[in-house]
Amino acid sequence: MLYPENMKEVSIIVHDDYVEDLVRSLHESGLIETMDVGKSGKDFVSLLSQPRTSKITSECADLEMQLNKIIEVLDRAKDEAPGNMKETIRGFLSPPLPLKYKVRPTNIFQAKDSASQMIFELEPKITQIERKLEEISEETIQLSEHKKQIENLATFDFKLKYLGESEYLIIKAGTTTDENRLRLVLSKVPDSLVFTSQIEKKLYSAVVVAHKDDKEPLENALKGVFSAYSLPHYKGTPSEALEQIEHRIKAINNQKKVLWNDLKNLRAEKLKDLLIIREEISIFKARGETLSKFGKTDSTSIVMGWAPKRNIDDLEELVEQETGGLAYIHLSDPENPEDIPIYRRNPRWAKPFEMLTEMFALPYYHEVDPTIILAPIFVIFFGLGWLCYFNYYAITLFQLLCGHFASIDDFSLSSF
Repeated sequence: MLYPENMKEVSIIVHDDYVEDLVRSLHESGLIETMDVGKSGKDFVSLLSQPRTSKITSECADLEMQLNKIIEVLDRAKDEAPGNMKETIRGFLSPPLPLKYKVRPTNIFQAKDSASQMIFELEPKITQIERKLEEISEETIQLSEHKKQIENLATFDFKLKYLGESEYLIIKAGTTTDENRLRLVLSKVPDSLVFTSQIEKKLYSAVVVAHKDDKEPLENALKGVFSAYSLPHYKGTPSEALEQIEHRIKAINNQKKVLWNDLKNLRAEKLKDLLIIREEISIFKARGETLSKFGKTDSTSIVMGWAPKRNIDDLEELVEQETGGLAYIHLSDPENPEDIPIYRRNPRWAKPFEMLTEMFALPYYHEVDPTIILAPIFVIFFGLGWLCYFNYYAITLFQLLCGHFASIDDFSLSSF
């Protein structure tokens, strides 16, 4: 417990007819951590060829990425689900355990077909809903900005359809931080008018009117002193436009709820199957990546890795069972401690405290693992911290009560 697990370097030579079954069993058992034979630094590596990542493994990686995207969108539907404060607090203090689903025994081709069929069915629906939600979000931001601008113009009695250029006039609406300067620069534009209304202490809404022939001098005069609004598609008065915006916001919010409900229904119906299929694809991808780490001869493959010494008997038995004895296992002690994976074997009660060690660094292979020492010390200091915390408030409460009763006694004595 005070030291990391004693590890052995394992080399397995196996005929190619058995290599896939062996990889499957090693992957499911977790008895060995494989290494890349080409990077092992062994003398015999130059005599071997190293297989490339297969096309099937690349296809599994692409399918997994597409499935992850679909699951991510469906999980957003869960995050958008409304809940009261009590449920939120309960979920934070006691989060529900993740559901476990049994992965179905299958082969790579069945898993690929299932994944492709699921993606073909769901991706168009998910993409369409996601696009509509993005459009709604953009429109909501735009409407909020328009609402804020039109509220600033609520004191003016005119129709917004007149904003812009007409046959004879240019009418602009916007804001300025210096009313006097705005009036000064517009005094140099012939026949121009300006109407202002204070919004905040140093912010004014303004409507500027000028003849169309004076467009260029008007724009030059307004530079740096006037920020113009852009309010297309609004025809009525500011109050009528605000009412129109409220109706539109309400309509798109209802549309947004419908879209989120569609996503929630898809999530409830398809999430379980998606998680199972993704796990299957992930397993086959991991096995394909493992195969690419092996060394190869014309008819054999060489598997190299690390295994805890206590698992060696189980490993030899598994290899014997999967290959029918047509494999050779070589065990050796590690030569370079820095290359050895660290496997810690702490008791169950100390497992949660391994994060304390990981916050600094994992111990080297021959170093002491301080987890089992840090665990009780951390618990004691944590308890002392809470004890001091409650002690402080207990003393404060006691002093308040003493002061309260003392003041009552003083009042009673002074009344005689």
